[in-house]
Amino acid sequence: MKKYLISLIMILFSVQQSFTAEAGSGIPILMLDSYGARQVALGDTFTGIADDINSISVNPAGLSSLQAFEISSMYMKYLEDLSFGYLALGMPLPSNAGYVGASLSLFSVPDFDGYDLAGNKSADSSSSGDMGFSVAYANNPFKLLNIDANLNLGFSVKYIQSKLAGSSISALGFDIGGLYRLNIPNLGSKEAKENLGIGVSIQNLGSSIKYKAEETLLPQNLRFGLGYRGFNSENHSVLVGFDVNMPNDSDSIMSAGLEYTFMQIISARAGYKFSGTDIGGLSFGIGAGYNLSGKRISLDYALVPVEEFNTVHTFSLGIRF
Repeated sequence: MKKYLISLIMILFSVQQSFTAEAGSGIPILMLDSYGARQVALGDTFTGIADDINSISVNPAGLSSLQAFEISSMYMKYLEDLSFGYLALGMPLPSNAGYVGASLSLFSVPDFDGYDLAGNKSADSSSSGDMGFSVAYANNPFKLLNIDANLNLGFSVKYIQSKLAGSSISALGFDIGGLYRLNIPNLGSKEAKENLGIGVSIQNLGSSIKYKAEETLLPQNLRFGLGYRGFNSENHSVLVGFDVNMPNDSDSIMSAGLEYTFMQIISARAGYKFSGTDIGGLSFGIGAGYNLSGKRISLDYALVPVEEFNTVHTFSLGIRF
C-alpha cells in the first residue's frame, strides 16, 4: 500500500500537481513557478523584483538588469526521491543591442512500480521526468527612439518534453513580459533612484500538448508584481515584493516576499503564498555573496515546510562576472 501511495505522489507532481484519468492530460511541472533558491525563499515573488538571471523563468524583461555575464545553477530536493536541476546564463549584448539568456531544466523521477485499476502490480516499472530548454531576449525599445523611459520588454521561447509511464509529450511555449522601474526615494532618503519595479508577464502562450487521447492547452498564467527597495544604506538593505498569479486553470495566487541584506554579504529571506498553494504557504531562506577576483559569487538556500511530507530544500550557486 505504501509503494502504491508513493507511486501516486510521483505521478501527481510530474503532471501539474494533478493527474486526471478521465481527461487523460498532463502538464509538465517545469512550466510552473520560478527557479532559484532566492525566488523560492521569497515565495515565488519575483515578477516586479526581477533583478538577476533567474528572472528568465518569471519575467524575461528582467534580463535587462544584467550588467555582465551571469550564470546560476539550482538543485532542489523534492518530495520522496524527486529532484530538480536548473542552469541559466545570460549577458548584455554590446552597443546597447539588448540582453540575452538561456536556461536548461531537468525534473527527475526515479523508477516506480505500476498498478492496474484493480490495484495489481504490473510486471514492469515506470519512469517519469521533464526536460525544458528556453532562450530569451530583452531590451528597452524606447532607446531606439531616444526617449527617456525606463521600460524594458522581453520574451522567451521554450521547449518542454515530459515523460510519464512510458508515454512522452512535448510542447513549444512563449513568455512575454514587461518591467518598468520608477525613480522614487526609499525610506530615510530624498534621492530618487530605481527603487520601485512594476512587472507583468504572460507565461506559456503557444501550442497545446497531447497526452493519450486528449489535447490540452498549456497552463497559461498572467503575472503582476511589485518590487520595492524600501531601505538601502551602506550596511543595510530591505527589499519587499508582492505578486499576483492568475492561471487559466486554477484560482489566483497572491504572494509576498521580504529580503534583508547586511553589508551586501548576508541575506535573510521569507515569503508567503496566500492562496492556491499545494505545497505550503511559508518559505524561508538565507544567502551569502562575496566579491572575489572581479566576480560576484553567491550561494543561496531555501526551505519550504510541507505538511505530512518532508521539508523541500533548494540550493543555488550564482556567479556574476
